[in-house]
Amino acid sequence: MPELNFDGHNTLYATHGLHAYAAKCPPQLVRYGLRYYSKLGETVMDPMAGSGTTLVEARLLGRNVIGYDIDPLARLIAQLKSRVVTSLEIDVAYEMVNRPFNRFILRRPEDTPAAALGAEKSSLSTMDFRKA
Repeated sequence: MPELNFDGHNTLYATHGLHAYAAKCPPQLVRYGLRYYSKLGETVMDPMAGSGTTLVEARLLGRNVIGYDIDPLARLIAQLKSRVVTSLEIDVAYEMVNRPFNRFILRRPEDTPAAALGAEKSSLSTMDFRKA
């Protein structure tokens, strides 16, 4: 019989820590069941998806997923946790979030307009929050 005691194990990896949903199943237990009772490429259906632990683990193991839940909050959490996000979507979101802040990027004090006018130098160092 496999060891199914998850005390001390990290249960917040991937998107599992997104929300502290009550009665959340340990993802390691779900992963165990999925490895033994489903195959790569198969579809896993969870009729009581809750916070989406089964949906996330199934996606991580290369399964297709379908989840249902009567609770609107549970549906929202499960949808957000199990959604596949592409690199392009991440890059676009990053640019959307950072665009308004680009004008607030701190530069070297000697490069500021105040320094050019002979104002006293600041002790601020270079801080650039843009994507490298």
